[in-house]
Amino acid sequence: MLRAKLWFRCAAMHDPVTPVIVQPAVIGWKAKKRTVDLTIERAFKGDELVQRMKGWVTADVPEVIEVIKKLSPAFLFLSERG
Repeated sequence: MLRAKLWFRCAAMHDPVTPVIVQPAVIGWKAKKRTVDLTIERAFKGDELVQRMKGWVTADVPEVIEVIKKLSPAFLFLSERG
């Protein structure tokens, strides 16, 4: 298995940054005529987290994902250690 930490350049501060999960995603619903108190917490897949970084980093995010998928026969994953 190939392991590497993915670093980007911050679009605002121009310093190196890497994605980390501070808290799992919380998904909820909003209705027009009622209150919905249901929420679901779930973790991001590796490529999903990187896709959400579009605009925050200077790299072309979809192109980065394709390059990584070509280099590694596996897939992007997130390490709990960051």
